[in-house]
Amino acid sequence: MELGAAVARAVKPGTVLALIGELGTGKTHFVKGFCQALGVKETVTSPTFVLLKQYSSPTARINHLDLYRVQGDLEALGFGFEDLLSPEAYTLIEWAERLTVLLPPQALILTISHDGEQTRTISLPDQLYTILRG
Repeated sequence: MELGAAVARAVKPGTVLALIGELGTGKTHFVKGFCQALGVKETVTSPTFVLLKQYSSPTARINHLDLYRVQGDLEALGFGFEDLLSPEAYTLIEWAERLTVLLPPQALILTISHDGEQTRTISLPDQLYTILRG
């Protein structure tokens, strides 16, 4: 959650974050920290069964997608994925590896993996790492 909050403070609306990792690695916790840092008052939960939850912060809308049950780009087009990519909104995508051509080239890809029961390894793209390091 702390990393999610730090990333939220470092990026601007229009940012697409692609969160990749197995079940239970902390993708939704990352999103919770991100949303809290932007002032979201609602409870942030995984949208696994509804595919999309939208939150409002004082600065922008946040689109939180969970593509676990999506079978690829064609299915994502069917629920209007491309319409969610807005310069006025943050878009956070869990299970982003389910997309191929629809994932924007400017998406920041974060990979989270288990390193034991209580530890995780998180790989950040170079440009985000540089921003966070200040």
